[in-house]
Amino acid sequence: MKYLIMFEKHGISKDMENQVESYMIEIRGTEETSFEFMYKNDSGDHFFSVKITDKIDCDGYFNLRRSNNVTTYTIFLKDRNDIGTLLHEVKHMDYTIRNNGKQSLYKISQDSIDKSDVSKNSKGINNLKWILYIYNDDEFQAKYQSMYKDFEIYLDNIFKGIDKESITRQNILGFFKEFIKTHDTDTFQTYLSPGPFSFKDYIRESELDKIILYYISDKEFNKGISSFLSFIKYKFIKSYRTILNSYTPEQKKEIDKIKKYFESDINKKQLKYQKRTYRVITLMYDKYHD
Repeated sequence: MKYLIMFEKHGISKDMENQVESYMIEIRGTEETSFEFMYKNDSGDHFFSVKITDKIDCDGYFNLRRSNNVTTYTIFLKDRNDIGTLLHEVKHMDYTIRNNGKQSLYKISQDSIDKSDVSKNSKGINNLKWILYIYNDDEFQAKYQSMYKDFEIYLDNIFKGIDKESITRQNILGFFKEFIKTHDTDTFQTYLSPGPFSFKDYIRESELDKIILYYISDKEFNKGISSFLSFIKYKFIKSYRTILNSYTPEQKKEIDKIKKYFESDINKKQLKYQKRTYRVITLMYDKYHD
């Protein structure tokens, strides 16, 4: 019982995992490529589809579509045996349902980049999009849930036939350090980085300032950040200033405010994500000693 309590305490939903395992039994038991399932959470029963296809360029993704006041949820999965990815995408669906589809400031900021006319091939811009992606709480929660499941499978194979009483926290920590080197490497190495986060390590200031100016002119961004910051609202008119990275004092003041907000928020997330990631050691130890 202690093991189940620890799941919920540390952010891993055992109920969600059980539901996903039941989906996988059906998916693996047939050659069909299209499935209809029902997902249950505190808000009710929610129907969704799973499509198996090898034509996608990733392990899987979640899609939400609204038409005529009807919302449909679909998960695309490359490998029908990949329970970790299915759990990851169901976690995204759960997060979306619980938040009524409201997008975070990090997702809105990603969209602002896509709408801007900055070079999409810039390494710095791609780094920025990746940072905004992995520090979105929705993404961390999904990665954490699927990482736990994959690590559980990894350990079960290692500890098969071993006396559980001989398994120590140090054993699990050692195996976790090896496991995490291959699991979503860049993401978790960034979460576990010991140093403070700073944009300058990922993107040139001139590129970042230009992107943030686009943020300020984005209506969705303004709505999202209004509860966090108070800043001068003005309609941005493209001019030589963005080309030369020369801004009015008011513009530069607001650019620096938003930059400071994100750096501060990411550093808070960094500490939280580190602590939660290492809690899988406790979860696993409790599993084997329950």
